[in-house]
Amino acid sequence: AQQFRTCTDRMCDWHSILCHRVSGKGCLPFATHPTAAASMPQQVETSAVADPSKCTPILQALEERSVSQRPSHNPVIFKPDENALDVYNWLFSVFAPWGRPIKPILVPTTLVIAVAFLCAFATETDWLGGRWQLEVTARLSDSYSGLFVALSFLLVFRLNRAAVRYYEGRSAAGQMVVACRELASEACCCLAHDTVNRDDLCRWVVAFPVATRNYLRSSAGLESVSELAGVLPHEDLQALAQARRQPLFCIDRIRQKSLEGTRTNSCDSENIKAEGLGQLNHETEMLQLGMGAMERINGTPLPFAYVAHLRTFLLMYLLLMPFVFGKLWGWACPVAMTILSYGMLGIEAVSVSCERPFGWGSNHLPLDRLCDVVAEDVEQTLQTAQGSVGAQANAAVKTV
Repeated sequence: AQQFRTCTDRMCDWHSILCHRVSGKGCLPFATHPTAAASMPQQVETSAVADPSKCTPILQALEERSVSQRPSHNPVIFKPDENALDVYNWLFSVFAPWGRPIKPILVPTTLVIAVAFLCAFATETDWLGGRWQLEVTARLSDSYSGLFVALSFLLVFRLNRAAVRYYEGRSAAGQMVVACRELASEACCCLAHDTVNRDDLCRWVVAFPVATRNYLRSSAGLESVSELAGVLPHEDLQALAQARRQPLFCIDRIRQKSLEGTRTNSCDSENIKAEGLGQLNHETEMLQLGMGAMERINGTPLPFAYVAHLRTFLLMYLLLMPFVFGKLWGWACPVAMTILSYGMLGIEAVSVSCERPFGWGSNHLPLDRLCDVVAEDVEQTLQTAQGSVGAQANAAVKTV
């Protein structure tokens, strides 16, 4: 009986120490032996009694996370199938009215069509005091081809710069998502001894894409962060909603939790702690770089001089075309000018729609979906970390 009691005491000692070493919280099925409790690291006690602002546990909050109150954004996503006949996608892309930037060119297109009808009536009827011959302007038909070439180069450059800005914006958003994943993974490794600060850091990682989206769209107030209810405590949610620049507020909190979690680490050497904090700071800088790139694209459109020159040249070219070819085209002039004006003015409208792709437009980036992806990835990372801790604890018990 004495040997059995001695063996049981030793098992309790080792089990308690190993459980606290692995999870930082101890193990519930077994009682903690007094000698083990006296030998536990001091930072574990500080972390265990810390109150996470009476917030919902992060895994539960992420599982219960609701986006029902978030304003809906429904961008048109088009992904053609390269290994099929692609008949449906061709028909959809040609005849679908969704995603076409018609409103920005509605006024100039209407003006061009009205001038085309005027020329058609003037050359084909006597309603305007006799049929116009337009002999002087008809002599410009040969030189109009050269003007079309010059105008085409301007339009191609305009569309190319807009497409480059669109893909740069998507690249910056992807960098932000990758940095969020890496930051959550680094937190689960470097702050495994302090689950409170680890979870708090992951809460702000989930909040960062939401804050960046709100900043790019100039959204503010509690409604803009409603999807973070439960993920962040109410007082932090209010502070985030009232921040002038929400992404910077999240960055400050992430750095604060990284430093607090590193200071409570008494299990590793100073070199390992410094390396872990350096990795956390590096991923935090990646978040700032992604946000800064999107901010630069969103706040720096093409120079006004270029856009004004292109639009003036384009509109004058289209308005004079009915007078040059009106006698030749006759009643087909309005139809031809409708097609030409939509095609050429549409390039300018597409450029305007794509050069700042962070808003609510149908051709803008699905930032809401990126926020959901980060939340799902952080949830998976935390579940994996929690499962690893449980597996290590069970393995330690079996070894003892």
